Amino acid sequence: VEVLARVDTLCLDKTGTITTGRIRLERVEGPGGAEAGPELRGALAALTSQDEPNATALAVREGLEALGAPGPDDDADGQRVPFSSRRKWSAAGAGGRTWVMGAPEIVLDGAEGAGALLARARELAGRGLRVVGLAVAEADCGRAPDGDAALPDGRAAAGLVVLAEEVRPDAERTLAYFRDQGVR
Repeated sequence: VEVLARVDTLCLDKTGTITTGRIRLERVEGPGGAEAGPELRGALAALTSQDEPNATALAVREGLEALGAPGPDDDADGQRVPFSSRRKWSAAGAGGRTWVMGAPEIVLDGAEGAGALLARARELAGRGLRVVGLAVAEADCGRAPDGDAALPDGRAAAGLVVLAEEVRPDAERTLAYFRDQGVR
């Protein structure tokens, strides 16, 4: 404890120290950065309606509920492919089409109109935000050679889900104290 009086630099891992470890939905952006409309919010409701949602799906679902979007089962009407960390995406039918949600570099790769959204995803990720890509196709998911689901052909870039880590309520005050003490 006595040695801490001479500390001039403090390095922290953010998860659990500055943040609570939970994520929350910041916003959903359509192509061009426009706010997502009802169709995209309905697709997200279908995509997050799996029985055992992961942390990302839970954050999106809770954020949608706060916006008054349809509940998780309100708009699902077709094929469902649960999220897989190996594949890095999930899919669900909604509005007569197949919607895909996952790592932007995977789901937007080769999708029509993806260039600007991929650049935006990199920009947001560079600011410390978690970004998930959305694509839509008229076709169902196919099968990969290993028997797993394959991304549907003819995907079009549909938007980005922007998530942020939940900051601990006392983090700002604590970090301000360190700054006031001359600690970097």
